[in-house]
Amino acid sequence: MAEAAWLLPDFVSFLDERGQTTVTIQAALAWVRLREDEVVTTVSPRRITAVRGFAHYLSGIDSDTEIPPMGLVPHRQRWRPPFLYSDADITALLTASDAIQPPFRAATYRTCSVCWPPPACASARRSASTATTSTGRKACY
Repeated sequence: MAEAAWLLPDFVSFLDERGQTTVTIQAALAWVRLREDEVVTTVSPRRITAVRGFAHYLSGIDSDTEIPPMGLVPHRQRWRPPFLYSDADITALLTASDAIQPPFRAATYRTCSVCWPPPACASARRSASTATTSTGRKACY
């Protein structure tokens, strides 16, 4: 909802510039693709989602309003690759944690660093205890 609050004024300005008084699927797609590169990102699906909600609301007021259907704009989830800590990275973190004051806090950070990632996350626990890469580096997710 918060994202729609800053996206929709731009869409309405776009419609005004084109002299359109009704939301159409064609106008929504034109606005979505206006700032889109050739690369598929998560921005376009978020923009069309904002327009879809707005059009759904307007359809109760204006029967000519067209609601863009789901799946109109492709969406591809992109995951960041995990950061891989080397043994030297882990040693540097543990050494740096010893310098933290007061000593109790240093011990807390050292303990957290050794136990990282937190045991509450099963996949993280698995990765911390068993996952290594082909180069022998520990994987931390």
